[in-house]
Amino acid sequence: MARRKRQTTAQSIVGLATTGMPEPVRSILSSRLGSLLILLGIPILVGLGIIHISWTGGRPQITIDKQRAQQVRQELRHEVETRTAHALDDWRQKQ
Repeated sequence: MARRKRQTTAQSIVGLATTGMPEPVRSILSSRLGSLLILLGIPILVGLGIIHISWTGGRPQITIDKQRAQQVRQELRHEVETRTAHALDDWRQKQ
């Protein structure tokens, strides 16, 4: 007899939130990895101002600010390049 895998709390939450979506989409979003990425990623994107959620008529309206996403991407790229350059300089000085 095959045992059914237990769902995580994140999977249960995403499963409820995706009620009414097509089954292939629901199965991807409510997988262990998909649900974790959604529960961590959405709040981060909202906090960065890339995604805006507004409730109208009892349904959420999600808008994506592409200009803000591009700005965050450039800031992140600059931060990574700066930290990489500093780490490389530190490494070279120790050699």
